Amino acid sequence: MSDFAGNASVLPLVLKAAIELGVFEIIEKAGPDALLSASDIVAQFPTQNNPEAHILLDRNLCLLASHSILTCSVSTKNIQDGHSQRLYGLAPVAKYFTKNQDGGSLSPFLAMIHDKVMMDMWYHLKDAVLEGGIPFEKAHGINSAEYLKKDASFCELFSSSMKSFNVTFMETILDIYDGFEGVKCLVDVGGGNGSILNMIITKYPAIKGINYDLASVVESSPSYPGIEHVAGDGFVTIPKGGDAIFMKWITHNWDDEHLLKLLKNCYEALSDNGKVIVVDMVVPETPETNVKAKSMLQNYLFITSMSPQGKERTEKNLKPWERKLDFLIFELLVLFKLMINSHRTQISSECSSWILLRKLDLAAQQVLVQKRRPKPLQVFSVDDSIPDQQVPWPKQFFEITKYTNKILPTQNNCLPTLRTTYARFVIDRVKTLVDVGGDNVSVLNMIISNYPTVKGINYDLAQL
Repeated sequence: MSDFAGNASVLPLVLKAAIELGVFEIIEKAGPDALLSASDIVAQFPTQNNPEAHILLDRNLCLLASHSILTCSVSTKNIQDGHSQRLYGLAPVAKYFTKNQDGGSLSPFLAMIHDKVMMDMWYHLKDAVLEGGIPFEKAHGINSAEYLKKDASFCELFSSSMKSFNVTFMETILDIYDGFEGVKCLVDVGGGNGSILNMIITKYPAIKGINYDLASVVESSPSYPGIEHVAGDGFVTIPKGGDAIFMKWITHNWDDEHLLKLLKNCYEALSDNGKVIVVDMVVPETPETNVKAKSMLQNYLFITSMSPQGKERTEKNLKPWERKLDFLIFELLVLFKLMINSHRTQISSECSSWILLRKLDLAAQQVLVQKRRPKPLQVFSVDDSIPDQQVPWPKQFFEITKYTNKILPTQNNCLPTLRTTYARFVIDRVKTLVDVGGDNVSVLNMIISNYPTVKGINYDLAQL
């Protein structure tokens, strides 16, 4: 149980600290298969004000190595007093925390979700259950969109995290999805600064791109070859003329009523035989215990704790949309979001996340409605081959909340076992036992109950 607590809270924050210190980049710059000691790494820090920094860092690196994020070996070379030192290298999974050739990395995303702004909202989960409301709004007094306008520092962190994560994510999509082939004009609804659309067009240069988002977003977006930035609101209208509309991680922000309105606007904007490509997750109907399901459900809670209208959907939730969207052929292609994979990325017949909506001309549409039959969903995912304990955050920090109250009262239950297996209190004829840091005396009381001849002194801070 204590291992669960460590995985849930300590590990992600230790990983965040290593990222902020630039540990992974320092090891990477040292060359392929480089092995560095904590002292070697500290020597590369821009500021060195703590003479014990290498000791503290070594503790953190040891934990990361135990989770196969770093490798660790012991060496006695160049140690004059004969002592050994640990040498650390990058394990396969660590590559996701250094920038790839396109500048993509998971590091900014991890830093963002563990920033104090985000962490504060998890302290309001109980209040949201009992009183209603959104945890993020309870923590900060305003919704997430308003907060991003207010806090420039967090807004920059949020934007950076999305940009870096999108690069890693889209590389996988472009490797396995060929639905952009033959598209002449692609409209990215909610496309942010246009970086995702730019990745698509870089691979498919014949496509004309329209990046469509709110005016406050596109006015500061960089220019890209072949991409036109257009300002507007997708719930009002969508630029016409595209034969494909792309929406990534947009639908989970909206309830069914808003989503239906958005998709109808897509239909009005599309040319004949156009299609809508929606990238989002489909959560499992019942909780599963594999890494993919855990990540999806964590993302589900993350989104719904930030957005008042956020909603992730199961395959069962999506079935009625075939009837709601009579004007569209409804197909589902599910692509699970990129998972950390120490070996390879592959396709398998499991889990979650794409929607393809294809528009027909009126005649074909009428034939389709008359002849259509329910068809099975097409499901694909990016497979993940890492055991749970090797994933940097398989159990997100907030999972500990529902277990904490159960764990703490039982932490001292190991004492009955200790009393039956440890005999030194008798062998050494202990007369007086001082429990340093004994807190509320419960541990010492259990010992003395078993050894009543021992005098106990419980020693702790005055307030305890």
